Amino acid sequence: MESDPSASTLIGFAPPLLGDKPLRLKVLLQADDFLVVEKPVGVVSRRHPDFPGLPILDEAIDVQLLNQKPELLRMGLQSGQRARSVFFLESGIFGASLITLTEEAKTFWRNAWGSSLIRLTFRFYTKLSGVESATCDLPLIWRRADGGKMQVSHRHGKKCETRFLKIRDFEALGISCWEAETSYLRPNQIMVHAMETGVPVFGDAEVVGTQPYFPPPARSPRRGGNSRAPRVWWRHPHIELSRMEGPGALGVVEVTPSPERQQFEAMLKRRTGEGS
Repeated sequence: MESDPSASTLIGFAPPLLGDKPLRLKVLLQADDFLVVEKPVGVVSRRHPDFPGLPILDEAIDVQLLNQKPELLRMGLQSGQRARSVFFLESGIFGASLITLTEEAKTFWRNAWGSSLIRLTFRFYTKLSGVESATCDLPLIWRRADGGKMQVSHRHGKKCETRFLKIRDFEALGISCWEAETSYLRPNQIMVHAMETGVPVFGDAEVVGTQPYFPPPARSPRRGGNSRAPRVWWRHPHIELSRMEGPGALGVVEVTPSPERQQFEAMLKRRTGEGS
């Protein structure tokens, strides 16, 4: 059974399953033995030793299955099924997780992931530059010192590759919209490779000048002029998974933009008359 991707199917999570606030997450695709479920910021897709203490999406779905959540039963899911995320998506990225429901599906899709048969495309914004496209294949290693950080290491790093493509420039605002594509993702890979390529992600605290400040629109003198302070859009690295592609029933899944990105892109459209 495959669901209509345009249909709005939601799974609810009461606190503290995914944090201290209730959440309702979209099911972007449902097949016989897997789901593609929206993943919010602040949640990891599956357990990872270098990211302790964070809410875990597949384990929260597991709890809902064990509790026979009515909305899951209406979707045809059963309490004997177990939710397992195919790949790790860090807490700072808004996107979606591929969740298998059977051991056979877990084996198939994790093998597909390990064979680079699943392609992830991310979207982010950066400052204007002369770069149009780039590929970065610098090897990365996780340094646990100083709270943990992914760094380039030619001696000990693990192989990975990110392909970057500029989507659009907003020259009047000094902003560019970019896509980053990879077929095997490591934690913080997009942010580190973007920095090394010269297109650092807005909000990256490691890079000076990546915090986008925008003055408010001018106000009429009759209303007291422009008295509002500039707005800071992102106080953390802002990267979103926008598309997931893979074999068979997975096909192409377009991820709905986060409310934060929708607000930002609405601002761009107002200021420039263009969308992204």
